[in-house]
Amino acid sequence: AIMPGQAGNPFGVPVLWLGRPLGSAFDSPLATRDNTHFRAAFELDGDFGDYHFNTALTHSNYDGYGVQPDTSTSRFTAAIAGTGGPNGNESFNLFDPLANSQALIDHISVQQETATDTALTVFDFVVDGEIGGFDFASGIQVRDESLEVNRNDISRVEFDAEGNLTKPADLLFLGGGVNVDEARTAWAVFAEFQRSITDSLDIGFAGRYENLDSGSTFDPKISMRFEATDNLILRASASTSYREASLAQLYASQVSLQGIQDFNADGTAKGGTAFIRVAQNANANLKAEEADNINLGAVWTATDNLQVTLDYWAVDYTDLITIESAQGKVVADPSQSDIKRTEGGTLFGITTNYFNAASVNADGIDIEVAYDFPESSLGDLGLTVDLSHYLSYEIPVNGQTTDVVGLFNHDNFARSLPDTKANASLRWETGAHQASVTARYISAYETTRAAPPAGYSSNIDSHLTWDAQYNYQLTMSSVDTQITMGVLNLTDEEPPLVWDSANFSYDSRQHDARGRMAYVRLKFAF
Repeated sequence: AIMPGQAGNPFGVPVLWLGRPLGSAFDSPLATRDNTHFRAAFELDGDFGDYHFNTALTHSNYDGYGVQPDTSTSRFTAAIAGTGGPNGNESFNLFDPLANSQALIDHISVQQETATDTALTVFDFVVDGEIGGFDFASGIQVRDESLEVNRNDISRVEFDAEGNLTKPADLLFLGGGVNVDEARTAWAVFAEFQRSITDSLDIGFAGRYENLDSGSTFDPKISMRFEATDNLILRASASTSYREASLAQLYASQVSLQGIQDFNADGTAKGGTAFIRVAQNANANLKAEEADNINLGAVWTATDNLQVTLDYWAVDYTDLITIESAQGKVVADPSQSDIKRTEGGTLFGITTNYFNAASVNADGIDIEVAYDFPESSLGDLGLTVDLSHYLSYEIPVNGQTTDVVGLFNHDNFARSLPDTKANASLRWETGAHQASVTARYISAYETTRAAPPAGYSSNIDSHLTWDAQYNYQLTMSSVDTQITMGVLNLTDEEPPLVWDSANFSYDSRQHDARGRMAYVRLKFAF
């Protein structure tokens, strides 16, 4: 609350001020970004006796430096109290920002600086050939990766052993994070064998042993391909897989702002939505996630020009690596210790943690239809339609298994999950010319956020966009030049509106708000 006469308060009574210290009356400061990507690959390929070998060394590196302007919380608070500025004797006028001195404005204006450096080096050695009637491939892999994050003092935060934020960043809007300097190494051996049992039946076996900092794992796979008729192929596979947490999930705790709706203990909404600081606490004790995978499929060649592929897949995860939903924690129990409130009960912070979900089960179907039109003097013309459909995505929510397909999922750890996505592409090619038109479809889904305002609803409409591209291949002596021109979202379709309180008004995980975009690309091969 701003007391009478304080910070330019002209009303003679205490008032609650909500706003930005430097609003539309001031130019927006620059938020610079400097990103450098480097990748180098070396490969040696050859034969010894009846066997073929390939060895490769790949190194990639990303260096990023970002500056994000903000306001110092401590300096702004002092300026509200009348002890701000370089000399500690100035008061910031909230109600007439242009009345403030430039020295005071400069004093409260700060910036978050973050330098991120990631590196990955991979060595592979693979041998393939035939042994004992089996075609085989076998090899080793060694990986080394590192993550380094350095922040300036004003944006650095601290967490206690329980994951609670004990020292927030001295920033009014941004959240900051911790410094990180971590690295790890892993190695693996693997082999795959395949054999034709009959003219129509092929079987395959594979296995991979991996030694990681967090433990070790062996994951097998068995596959089968059966040519039922000249036009129908049946296939199936079963395997297990294993994924350890990323270095960021293990160590890179940070704080962000999210639009959160507060709730009372009886489940009713409390006040309106507001930006709340959410501490996303890394977890160095995360276990690796495991999965059992099944795929059943069929390939039907109806004619020489038409092929239809159908696959059913199912993945059962154990110890899935994910992070708690801040909104979901407030809904489930608004009085828990991870929900931070003032003495008056006003929500001001939430601590979320990376964790291993007990189990997540998902399944769906993928369909592909490919048709090549009869040859003509105008060139080759083909149509491909790809469709993916979720049948289920079951996760634990408040102790119960819940299917979250078709939902925006603002209050649980799942991403938004429209049940169907499809692409249809018409391609034309003749000589050095290639062109295509692609339709991209995302089905409708729903949000369970309460009380959408006027102009919004609980429904998120389906979305259809069109892309077009033309490619020309030009060969000049020893140089191949490829010229590509295209347009994304040809009809400038807007993304569907999504009621997500103080966050985006569209689903950035599914839709693109940038509208129509044109591009030109040149590629040279020597």
